[in-house]
Amino acid sequence: MKAVMKVALGLISGLVMGLFASPNAFALPDANETLVTVRKNCGDPAPSNCFATLNAANTWVRGTASPSPAKRVTIDIGPGTWNESYTCAEANGDLGYVTLRGSGREATVLAGYGESSSTFHGSGCHGIEVKDLTITSEGWAVHWNHEGSSTWTNVDIIGLATGDKPNNGAWYDDYCYGTEIMDELPEHYFFGSRLTVHNRPGAQEAGAYWGGCSNTWFFGGEISYFSAAGSVTRDAAVTVRANSKFRAYGSLIRAVVTGDNPTMRGSLVAVDVNDLDQTGGAFIDSAPGQFHMHGGIINVTIDPATQLVGRYADATAVWTRGAGALSHTLDTAFVMKTPDNIPSYRVYTNSGGVSQTPLLWQSGPRPPMSSTEDNKIISEDGQDLFVETDCKANGDCISGDGKEAHLMVYNNSVCTEPANPWLDTATGRCRNVIETPLPEVLASFEARLTALELLPAQIASHEAQVVALESQVGGLDARVEALENAP
Repeated sequence: MKAVMKVALGLISGLVMGLFASPNAFALPDANETLVTVRKNCGDPAPSNCFATLNAANTWVRGTASPSPAKRVTIDIGPGTWNESYTCAEANGDLGYVTLRGSGREATVLAGYGESSSTFHGSGCHGIEVKDLTITSEGWAVHWNHEGSSTWTNVDIIGLATGDKPNNGAWYDDYCYGTEIMDELPEHYFFGSRLTVHNRPGAQEAGAYWGGCSNTWFFGGEISYFSAAGSVTRDAAVTVRANSKFRAYGSLIRAVVTGDNPTMRGSLVAVDVNDLDQTGGAFIDSAPGQFHMHGGIINVTIDPATQLVGRYADATAVWTRGAGALSHTLDTAFVMKTPDNIPSYRVYTNSGGVSQTPLLWQSGPRPPMSSTEDNKIISEDGQDLFVETDCKANGDCISGDGKEAHLMVYNNSVCTEPANPWLDTATGRCRNVIETPLPEVLASFEARLTALELLPAQIASHEAQVVALESQVGGLDARVEALENAP
């Protein structure tokens, strides 16, 4: 009997040990663990620091590990598509100091729960790091509010064109709400990452980056806004509102309408900087938005088959609006490939905005981005320059056989003709205002002088003719009087 009991106890013990070692085991990591993994299959036996879902791993991190600046915790997420979301919220007791590390942005995808909520939500958390993965959503892929800080390295953040939610995009931060005045804006750093939105029909708002309350640095990445067939444009590839500063270095920002969109309503904008307040009243003094970019490219492309319709049927690279709103794009290249019938603004400023966006375009025989001799790009006085390479000394840059290079400066206030808003610095006149050669001017002057010199003789001749006529009239008068006195 004792032997039977011993065997039975051994079997039970083995089953229990097997249970805790299996992928569905209840064994949890030690509270001091700083690395946990998330896998589709944790293996058998499963290590205690492996979880089958991101939600389970995050629950343990929040409730047991208690990360801090002195004790960061890494959640290593394996390959696969994970239909889960991640939240780090100060209101839930999260302090932050967590690293989400994928297996490569092509391998690890956080897809969220459709369009019901953001796939990644940060609120008041500090020191969050996200690496080597992709985040997608039919709504906003990442939503951040309140204070905090984050770093994103080799991450794709994508707002999908699927679903029917009115708003969709890659990154969205807003409302630094709170009862106290915030000492600092949330800070976010991006390295080698890509923010992309695919706008869809019926979307009311869409943007790849939408900043309403943040300090953001973006290094060596891409921010792209692609419109879908029949879409209505809202917002821009990058939107920077009040109490936000966005800085990009060596990056690409583009707004693109592809050929599968024959009709699109609205204006296509790459960068929109404004003074609209999205802080929820958290600040006593609201500061206008600021956009800084040094190095890289801002691209606006509209397929020739596309027709923009509506009140604002145009394309804009950098739009700065509102008192004190600032755009600053030194050493940044611009590409604007748009149909000739669509007004194309490289720089557009209104309502007190400030643009510091000088650009020296590539040299050539025609104005920038134009296939004809007529101007194509609309800008502001002093912001754009280009060197025309086929000019003549008299200012003729159209005939095409000139050998001089003339520096042209955009100056619409002086050169008001829409086809030629460029001031030719070599001639001091507007582009293609041709000077009459000096020999021709002198010849004309000499001819006029000769005519003036002959004028006295011509006057004397006229006077003699008048006297002769008066004499003839007098003779006629005498004959008439003689006839009247005849019997």
